[in-house]
Amino acid sequence: MSIFIQGIVAKDKTYTNVRDENHPPLKTVRNLCEKLWLNFEPFADDDFKVEIANDFDARFWEMDLTCFFMEQEFDLSSANHGPDISLTKGNAKYYIEAVCPQDGIKQNKIPEIRANKGVQKLPDDEITLRLTSAISTKHRAYNGYLKDKIVNHDDYLIIAINSCQLDGAHIDFPTPRIVRSLYPIGHQVLKRNPTTGEMEESIEYSDSLTNANGSPIHTDIFFRDEYKNISAVLYAHYDCCNYIRNYTLIHNPLATNKLELGTFPVKREYYVSDLSDDGYNLMYCNA
Repeated sequence: MSIFIQGIVAKDKTYTNVRDENHPPLKTVRNLCEKLWLNFEPFADDDFKVEIANDFDARFWEMDLTCFFMEQEFDLSSANHGPDISLTKGNAKYYIEAVCPQDGIKQNKIPEIRANKGVQKLPDDEITLRLTSAISTKHRAYNGYLKDKIVNHDDYLIIAINSCQLDGAHIDFPTPRIVRSLYPIGHQVLKRNPTTGEMEESIEYSDSLTNANGSPIHTDIFFRDEYKNISAVLYAHYDCCNYIRNYTLIHNPLATNKLELGTFPVKREYYVSDLSDDGYNLMYCNA
């Protein structure tokens, strides 16, 4: 049975275009969705086909992630209430909370970047705040599952974020903003040594940003005790029309249940070494 419901007026224009248009690129996307749905359907929530018509990118992200983990030979289970994706391999239990944040509303909305407006400021702080908000929302939900004893304290929690709906998020920096959302680091800084005249490179310290209401928002999530039950954050920026699984995994150095490097086949992993009161080393490794 098709993932698409014929005859309904969907809230999401992408859903309607993928379902109804016969241009070759959209037909390719429609075939991709149907292929993924064949594997995902047994694990989908009862109302998934209705939800994807209202928020296509978010539900596609959840479906594609589930299929990705199936390809890695994890055992999956499903329930209408609880984390989005439940995985088992050996004696280890992994829970994936998938989220695809949107641009926000009112004063917290990411300013639109327009191609015909000339030089514009990249809304880096605003995008970062949308990421931290999504992480906090999913973390609160998981704490509720812990309270309800749906999950256990010795299970692994991975929050999976796709930024495809955030305007400008495809433009990033050498230290990605998802890393700067989790570790207390800011941008790269170049300073000229007044004595030698040489340029010196460093990374600034930053553990918070100020939102539109003037409130400080933590950007050192992985250095805060209340987030110890997050093992890692999985990050990507792609959608059904730009389909490249460019996963990055950021490890929590304070996690109660730490993931081993290489647990998931991702493009890049960030982690902390030599953590002490005097500092730490930010490291990464590529697949």
